[in-house]
Order: sequence, then structure tokens, then C-alpha cells
Amino acid sequence: MEEHINWEGVIAGDVPSHTALYNLYFDRLFNYGRKLTADESLIEDTIQETFVRLWADRQKLPPAAAWNGYIFRMFRNALFRHFRDAERHRLSPEELEARLPEFNADHILLARESDAATQARLRKAIGALSARQREAIFLRFYENLSYDEIAAVMDISVKASYKLMARALNEMREAMGLSLVALLFLLRPC
Repeated sequence: MEEHINWEGVIAGDVPSHTALYNLYFDRLFNYGRKLTADESLIEDTIQETFVRLWADRQKLPPAAAWNGYIFRMFRNALFRHFRDAERHRLSPEELEARLPEFNADHILLARESDAATQARLRKAIGALSARQREAIFLRFYENLSYDEIAAVMDISVKASYKLMARALNEMREAMGLSLVALLFLLRPC
């Protein structure tokens, strides 16, 4: 999918290349934003803000191979900045931390599994995870990001992304009574 983007053109300021990048990522970022907030207007504004910033800072962008995680991280950071600005005036830091977005288990790809009982068990297992674990599962299995990209998006170390994912998968495996291979089969990208 990303091979259709002229990365050098984006960096050089080529408008059609930037437009193609925007078109490639808009739906993906919107979908990701919906996992973080129900405010579609804020999501759209944040996507626009992200691409305006990409345009303004295009000379400083990383190599093309790192853009996927970079764009998601820029978007996530901008959206969280909006959350912090809106909540800072009303909530204490502890309350703000408690209000970090939750990922609903229904957002994980379940449609390819036809057994309703297995779907329900998988939803329950995902629902029992912490918000950060659900976010990592979403990024890995829905957006197909690498551990390096997940670490960049979530602003954690790569080692922490592996640990977060391993703990999440282990908790899900135990909750469902499945082998790791069977669980990974259920979570596999389409």
C-alpha cells in the first residue's frame, strides 16, 4: 500500500505526493482516533493538524521506512495534547491519568471468526486487558504495526512494547484457554 507514495516528493514539497499520503492515512488515522474519542470533529481537526505539521516539517522527516509509526505517533500525540488541554483545567493529574482512552474490544478484527462463542470469549479476554494492552493489540493486529512502530506511537521503549504485548497475549491466552498459536490465528490480520 505504501509503495504508491513518492516519499522523496513529500519531502521535496510535491503537493500531489502529500495529497496521496493524506489519502492513504486519513481513514486509518480516523479509525484509530475513533478508538480514542467519540468526538469526530476533534479527530478530523487533529488529522488536519497532523498533515499541516508534516508539510511544515517535511525537511526533518525520517526515512520512508519509519513513516508509518511516525505518522501514527504524531497523530496520537496531537490528540492527547487536545485531551490534556481540555481536561487540565478541570482534573487533577491522577484523574487525568485515569481518563486515558480505553480501547473497546469490538474494534479488534473479529469478523473472520464465525463461531459466536469464540468471538464472545475473545471480546471478553480483550476487554479484561488494560487500556495500554488493548491499544498495543489494536496497533499490532489491526494496523499491523511493528514492535518498533508501536513503541514509537505509544512513546515507550521497544523492549516495553514486547513486554506489553507478551503480557497481553498471555492474559488473553489464559482467559480463553487456548494455545498461543490458536490465539494468534484468531488475531491475525486479514
